[in-house]
Amino acid sequence: MVNNKTRKTQNKNKNKNPKLLLFSTCKKDNKFLYNAKKIINKKFKNTNNLKMAIIITARYGFRNKTRSKLYDDCIKKVKSMNLHKLNIPYTLIDCSSKNNLKKFKETINNSQIIIALGGDTFYLNYHLKKSKMDKLIINKVNNTNTLYMACSAGAILTGETVYPGSILRFNQKSNKFHINNSYKPKFLTKKKNQKGLKLLKNMDFMPHCTLNNKKKILNLKESKKIYCLPENKIFIK
Repeated sequence: MVNNKTRKTQNKNKNKNPKLLLFSTCKKDNKFLYNAKKIINKKFKNTNNLKMAIIITARYGFRNKTRSKLYDDCIKKVKSMNLHKLNIPYTLIDCSSKNNLKKFKETINNSQIIIALGGDTFYLNYHLKKSKMDKLIINKVNNTNTLYMACSAGAILTGETVYPGSILRFNQKSNKFHINNSYKPKFLTKKKNQKGLKLLKNMDFMPHCTLNNKKKILNLKESKKIYCLPENKIFIK
């Protein structure tokens, strides 16, 4: 089942302490920056000492360049998003390498804002679970005054499952998942490994949602409750 809530409905959300700001594309967007500033000022009484952790792991999932080059690309991506306009110091972190896990854990624990960038959903999902950093993020967001912001792959991970990542990979002539083309396909076939962070309860989340995506969902035999987010919208909760 596709949830067609509008932005007007979102704005009526009575949650006075929002913890999620999700959007589709990891690009410069005045709407995102405007709402990010608005939520941050609303959520935190003192914004002077805030720190921000930016999870770049999903972008390493492209695997078409060296890790050094991909890291340089991540720096360019963050700059292109104008995140510096939030005036909050940030640290880029990754959990796909054992050498980075100490920094990842310390940065998450010391940050009040977490941003998860887009890239390969299944690569991000695999390494979060393998490193057990998924549990760290879940605990941080659910039990402390933390704001989680994400786009694309990072946004998909907020839901109950990573199912929308499969929908976005549908073949035009088939309704079967492209699991064989996903990162660590054997890992993904186990149900427990298909689970998301569950920061968005009882719902999956699909960015880049178009009319064509909706038709594919409705044609599936397996009914799923999915929040469908178009490119020009944001989700706040």
